[in-house]
Amino acid sequence: MDFEKWLDTITPDTDEIYQLYHAVAGNESVGEINLRATDEPAQISVLHPRASEIILLRGEADRQKFLGTILRKYTIQADGSILDIETWYRLAKKGDIS
Repeated sequence: MDFEKWLDTITPDTDEIYQLYHAVAGNESVGEINLRATDEPAQISVLHPRASEIILLRGEADRQKFLGTILRKYTIQADGSILDIETWYRLAKKGDIS
């Protein structure tokens, strides 16, 4: 599955981006983001109420790729630098970045 395409289908707001990142990073459901274990060890399913498809992360490499996609898609700055999720969230909530 194309992670960026999936993110485009749900058009998450600032809080959902933050929750999604922390759900996958912490391997636990947060807010409307539901994570479910699968029958295969180290695999998790990521569910969002507006998503027509479930994201299946097949292990740590997929988890890191998904987290990286979130950072590149939402936290990249005009100069090309990527903010950590906490800094981005704080600035976005203050309205200092979009």
